[in-house]
Amino acid sequence: MIVLKKLGFEVLTIDENCRRQVRRPTMFYMPVPNYNLIGNFLGANWSLSCINQIFLLTNSFHHSLTSISQCSLYGETVERLERILPFTTEIDIKTRYKQIYTNVFSRFAWHFFDVDPNIDMETSLPVTKITEYIKDGGQRPWLDWQRYFEQAFLEYMQSDMTSEGFAQILGEYRGPRCLRCYSVPPPLGWIKLNIYGIGTEGDQQGRYSGVFQDETGMCLGR
Repeated sequence: MIVLKKLGFEVLTIDENCRRQVRRPTMFYMPVPNYNLIGNFLGANWSLSCINQIFLLTNSFHHSLTSISQCSLYGETVERLERILPFTTEIDIKTRYKQIYTNVFSRFAWHFFDVDPNIDMETSLPVTKITEYIKDGGQRPWLDWQRYFEQAFLEYMQSDMTSEGFAQILGEYRGPRCLRCYSVPPPLGWIKLNIYGIGTEGDQQGRYSGVFQDETGMCLGR
């Protein structure tokens, strides 16, 4: 971020879930993005005036399309990738680092888009918009993920693993701190706990705090 600022770039500080629509030549840096974030990125810029102004540094679109799970959760992302790949030039970046960096930057590449000016992307490259999560009835993938992480973290915490060992295991998955620009309400009948905390450092004790809210956003306790 320091380097980009010195080169005259404006660096975003708010997590927009990759829904930034460009108005001028714009660089996107997305190491190991969630497949839904790729769909958000392409969906926000699904027009000729936007897509051709983007240069993107991320994991290979070609590889993502071959490895992505064929389920409704990523349906929109799959459709957009299939339609934009014929107009995409990828320049691979070779990495020779420690394993943790190799995992993150595997199949890293620059992506440049060149859609013919005569193509109307909305009509010539249509995409069926698919809801990301099913919140009323049916399966809830987001809840499955939550349960998975709860169980995984609990196993680590109940073992003799040190905090350094815990950090090493999760290091390759850890992303930057995110500042949400909007709240995500829980399903009807559920209570959500927003929690924040810091670990120990020297003689400083660890601290945490939280806020309980219902689906309307009413604070039930803190």
